[in-house]
Amino acid sequence: MAWQGRCFRAGMMLALTRHGRAGANSTYELVLFQPKIPQYVNAAEPKSRRSEQETWIGELLEKLDDQFRVTRGWVGGKALAHVEKRSSRRVSPDSVEVSCEIIEELMIDVGTLPTNKTEFLDRGFQEMDRYSSS
Repeated sequence: MAWQGRCFRAGMMLALTRHGRAGANSTYELVLFQPKIPQYVNAAEPKSRRSEQETWIGELLEKLDDQFRVTRGWVGGKALAHVEKRSSRRVSPDSVEVSCEIIEELMIDVGTLPTNKTEFLDRGFQEMDRYSSS
C-alpha cells in the first residue's frame, strides 16, 4: 500500500536469496529488478517520479539491511522474454507490466534468475554500490 500511495504504477521485483554463511548467520543476495534505460526506454519511470521512488527504495533497503545480512546486491536488469508491444495495444508495457514478465519467468523456473556476476551483467544488472564493499 505504501508503494501504491507514493509511486503509482511503478513496478519492480525484489528477490532476496540466501547464498552463504558468515559464522552462525546466513548471508543474502538482493536482486532489485527495476525497468530502466537502456533496457526499457518506454517502461522507465518518468524523471518527475524518480527521486521519490529512489527515496522509497532507499528506505526499503535500510529495513532489509536491519533484518538480513545482505552482502551482494544487483539492480536494473531485463527479463529473458520481453514483449515490446502487443499488437492489440497502442502503447508499450509500463514498469508494472514489465516487472510481471520477470516475476512470471521466476515462477515458472527459478533457475532463470542469474547466479553469478557474468550472468547478472549479461542481463543488464548493475552491482549496487551499498553492497560492493561487503
